[in-house]
Parts: sequence; structure tokens; C-alpha cells
Amino acid sequence: MLVDHGHDVVFLLKPKYIFQFNEAKQSMSEGIKFIQTYQLIHHKLRLTRFLHWINSVVVIISMRLKLKEVDSGEAIIINFNYDYYFLKKIFQNNKIITIINDDFWCRAILGYKRPLVQVLSKTCEMSDEVLSVSYPLKDQLDVFKSSKLFLPWTNSEYTQPLFKKRRNVLLFWGYINNRLNVDYITILCKMILDNNLDIEIHFVGPIDKSAKILIKRISIFGIVKFYPQTDFKDLNTDTSLAAFVPYIDGNISDDVTTLPNKALFMLSRGLPLYVTGMPNLVDEPFVYRMGENIESDLNSLKSPIIYDSNVQLRIKEFVNQNNAESRYMEFSAIVSKNYLVN
Repeated sequence: MLVDHGHDVVFLLKPKYIFQFNEAKQSMSEGIKFIQTYQLIHHKLRLTRFLHWINSVVVIISMRLKLKEVDSGEAIIINFNYDYYFLKKIFQNNKIITIINDDFWCRAILGYKRPLVQVLSKTCEMSDEVLSVSYPLKDQLDVFKSSKLFLPWTNSEYTQPLFKKRRNVLLFWGYINNRLNVDYITILCKMILDNNLDIEIHFVGPIDKSAKILIKRISIFGIVKFYPQTDFKDLNTDTSLAAFVPYIDGNISDDVTTLPNKALFMLSRGLPLYVTGMPNLVDEPFVYRMGENIESDLNSLKSPIIYDSNVQLRIKEFVNQNNAESRYMEFSAIVSKNYLVN
């Protein structure tokens, strides 16, 4: 998005460890300069202030060496690391925007979150602005510093779905792993078959090893089909009645999600979202929550909301509100012309 609007971008990749002797990456691609620095200790293993401090020394030295040829005088620093509280030591006169896109600190080893939360607090306090990508994350960050909601966006324009063909496919497009609600998918398949509904469930995407049980349990149903990973531009949604997002309850990553990146792409094709799990997903008329009442779920398949003109109108409005241009205008109100992305 930044490159498309003519900005210079330097992106610091995930740091290597100092014991990885091969040279860190430094390359250019699509208007972005990629640089890789070093770290000493994995963030989950920094269980004391000393370990955070000694790691910060390594990162600071590495960043200063790697960025010697980068003119960062007028740059805006965009930080995605919850534990980079030391950035002001490197960029004393730069504006620092911290974007938190996950609750990394909640996955501490043995549940010992205190040192991770401490550095999160220091990082927020150090930042000129703090942005979060979901309502739950915003609530957590507001304890340390008032933050702004900054949702994902899409480059795809809304396209009115065609209704000439029969739409009978629940389409899942994404990683096929153990986050999927295999119990509910199994119940739904049985109910579809028992009621002789002309409905199929298609899974499109790479299959993780963790999904072996899932695949075994639902492959017995002839209405379930699997397809390899497909780019969005090549994804056929002509027969889809909804984007199917059947996640389990209680998964940390999904529980803090307000708007998944892939959801906007599916919405741009006019597909409503049929979901389980994800309690903090946006509350919109195009979101149908499954799994609460199987009879209601079956009725929703018989008369899918994709055909509702009011639902399509809201989908179009939502996609337009969350496209790349509108998000850039929102972002440019916070940051300025040149960017150094960390």
C-alpha cells in the first residue's frame, strides 16, 4: 500500500540469531528494501529484565550496523514488535508508530506472562501512537496507552455475485489445520445428507499435518471436497453461497480476531461469512453464526443470505469502507511521507 502511493520503504525482516553464521539478508523487491538484523534470545525465553536488556543490546548494535546506509532522518518508524521498547535509543527524533497485530505475550512459556507484559507496557509508552487490529487487542493495549483501531484492508473491489448458476457450495479458503471445528463440520455434513440438501463443502488451501484427524473424519462424506492452494484471483466462487469459516472455540489467535484478512477478499466477491468460533468477529448482517442451532443452520442453507439485497448492499459498503485507499487515508493522518518499517 505504501509503495503504491510512492513511499520509500525499508522493511526489517524477522531477526536471525547470532549463532546463525550465514550472512543476514539484504535485498530489494517491488520498491521495498529488505534488511535482516540479529537477536540473541527468542522473545518467549526472555523471562527476566536482564535477558531483555542483553537481547536489546544485540538488536540495537545490529540495527545500527545494518542501517548505516539508510537515511532515517525524516522517516516514520512503524514497529510491529511488542517488545521493542528500546527503539527510541536508535531513532531518538523519529515518530514511532507501534502496530500490535497479535497477543504474542499471551503465549508465554508455562504461562509466565509478567516479563512479556512489562516490555509490552514499555513499548506502548515509548510509542507516539499505538494501533491495534482488533477490539480485544485494543482493550488490552488501552491499559498501557490509548490506542486506535486499525483493521486490515483489501485491494479487491466489490463484485456483485451472479445468480444464474445454482449456488450450493460452502467455501473454505485458507490453511487447513487443527483450528477447524471438526465436530461441527461432521454434524453439519450428517444433517445435510439426512435432509437431502444439495450442498457441498469445499476446502481450498494447504493442508497442515495437524489436520490429519480432520481429513480422516470428514473425507468419508461425499459432499466434502479438498482442493490445493489457490491464489484469490484464480479462486472460482461462482457456485459459492458463503465463505465458510468453521473455527473451534477457545483458540487464542481466533478469539482476538475482529476481521481476518481473507474475510475481506471473500466479501469482495459478495460472499457472506458463515462462521463458528471467533467470538469477536465484526457484528454485521453478512455474518451468520453457525453451531448454535442446527435447525437454523439448515434453514440458512436452504435460503442463504447471499440472495438478500440488503445484505449485499451492506457487504458493498463494508468492502468500500475497508479498501486500500480508505485505509491509506486513515494511515496518512497518523504518519508522514517517508517510511522505515521495522
